[in-house]
Amino acid sequence: MGPRAMEDGRGDRAPGRKEGPQASDRMGRPAARLWLLDELDRVIVETQAPGEIARAALERLSQLIHCGWSSVALFDFEAERAELIAARPHGEGTRPPIPLWLPPFADGLDSLRRDELYVVEDLAAFPDATDGPEAMVPRGMRSLLMVPLRCRGELVGSLNVATDEVGGLPPEESEIAREVADQLSVALCQARLYEQLRRGEERLRLLSRRLVEGQEAERRRIARELHDEIGQSLTGLKLTLQALHRSCDGPEMKLPLQEALETVDRILRQTRDLSLSLRPSLLDDLGLVPALRWYVDRVAQQAGFVAHFAADPFETRLPPAVETACFRVAQEALTNVVRHAQARRVYVEVRRRDGELSLVVRDDGVGFDVEAALEGVAHGVSLGLLSMQERVRLIGGRLEIESVIGKGAEVRAVFPIPSPSPYEEPAR
Repeated sequence: MGPRAMEDGRGDRAPGRKEGPQASDRMGRPAARLWLLDELDRVIVETQAPGEIARAALERLSQLIHCGWSSVALFDFEAERAELIAARPHGEGTRPPIPLWLPPFADGLDSLRRDELYVVEDLAAFPDATDGPEAMVPRGMRSLLMVPLRCRGELVGSLNVATDEVGGLPPEESEIAREVADQLSVALCQARLYEQLRRGEERLRLLSRRLVEGQEAERRRIARELHDEIGQSLTGLKLTLQALHRSCDGPEMKLPLQEALETVDRILRQTRDLSLSLRPSLLDDLGLVPALRWYVDRVAQQAGFVAHFAADPFETRLPPAVETACFRVAQEALTNVVRHAQARRVYVEVRRRDGELSLVVRDDGVGFDVEAALEGVAHGVSLGLLSMQERVRLIGGRLEIESVIGKGAEVRAVFPIPSPSPYEEPAR
């Protein structure tokens, strides 16, 4: 007996496949059958890993039908090969990819593409299927059932069931294999879409991280150029004007020179402030805590609130990405305090415990509606909160914001620290 395609009742082609309780009654084990299929549904909901889903399907299938060996194969038509992502009872990954031109795959693909079952009633007709290093099924198996797995209308693989008896599975068990394959197809399709989404998100996250890193590098470059090039040039100009001012006797020259000196001083202060706002050199030279302490004091003096700063002593430097993210979140939180909070006191704490860095910025200001602010983030309005969320997300951390109208606000950010970190260096 050779191979054959078997129509299983899709549309009008169903010799022997029935739906609902009639099929269950034929089996005589309706409760167990439904329970095992429900269990498979539960596993599908709980996991997105194709290998785990396939192993769970084969486990449930083995409890419903008699089979000596079963597997789930995914097809790569571009590479012309099939990969077994799960097999029972021989485990997973015990065979190299199987060429799709190897019988019985080559003979069964047309049937599978037509969404039909493909049956090899006697594997002796295909000695290559159980012989050689690329054997599809183990020795001792005599018949094979291949059930198509489809995703969004396309053939993506097959559920394969082999037995040690010639003739293949009874129609009732073939029907169960089809039911399991249908569930498995949906699950694998969902897993594939989830993986595509995850990879897309990962690419977007990588792009965002590179964008932030590039932005910080450009900030650093511009800040140093402002400090070193423009700052030094302005300082030289100031010294020249001072020398001219001292050498002039007449008031007609001293007054314009004095005004020029005051203008140069103002530009120098603005240049220094702009350089520090772009990227304080303390952050690169001394690390997070000294840079934050300086920044908090500076903002407090400018805005007129009382600042309280507390930090754990750090024996080692944090990874640069963590230091930058924490500083930027604190910077944005303090900017929001200055603009909106009308606070009299602001508390900033930095703690390092259990492989995490935590930042807390708390004020006693007027507070705000957190839900409305987060809704603004979703619509691209609250750019400050959006910036904080993105900074924390890119580093793999957590951000929490709490506020009560009239009772201030609190921003808490937690950043994971690799331990041990190859980036850490002794604190200076």
